[in-house]
Amino acid sequence: MKELTGNIIDLHKRRIYYGRVQFAEGKIISITEEEGRSERYILPGFVDAHVHVESSMLIPSEFAR
Repeated sequence: MKELTGNIIDLHKRRIYYGRVQFAEGKIISITEEEGRSERYILPGFVDAHVHVESSMLIPSEFAR
């Protein structure tokens, strides 16, 4: 198991707090809020939600696969 510490950006609760993220095999195991300070920030990966389904030449059900 690996872990990162830093300022965690929680987009759902709209807050930033110091904490620890533990992960293994590419999956998050736990996120724990702790006391502390850091110059590092941990935030979710960004996804480009702007796509043009018609440009893919696929029907929507195939595009979603």
